[in-house]
Amino acid sequence: MNFSYIKDMKLYIDKNCNICRNFGNRIIEKNKNIEIRDFNEKGNCIIFEDESGRHIEFQAISKAMYHAGKESIFLNLITALPIKIQKFLYHILSKNRKFLSIFCSRNQTKI
Repeated sequence: MNFSYIKDMKLYIDKNCNICRNFGNRIIEKNKNIEIRDFNEKGNCIIFEDESGRHIEFQAISKAMYHAGKESIFLNLITALPIKIQKFLYHILSKNRKFLSIFCSRNQTKI
């Protein structure tokens, strides 16, 4: 997939989190048109903005991966769940991301 025609894409991540930073680096390796910014500019969760609008949490991760030409069966399963369950799962993972990042080196964060 080639998304080079879409110029204004932004991924807002926690730049102090290893998992988030690694994810952002992997995304821009696949699509240089995605600008990585600090999520503190917009809120306290991962955000992806493209021509279709603003996406948050798992939807943001899914959209960023889509624009990077990647797909995750696990993420597809999560985004198929009701929004309340998605928010609950995101809340648990995001609150523990700094602890979880201890176990995730760059080579373990694959997309």
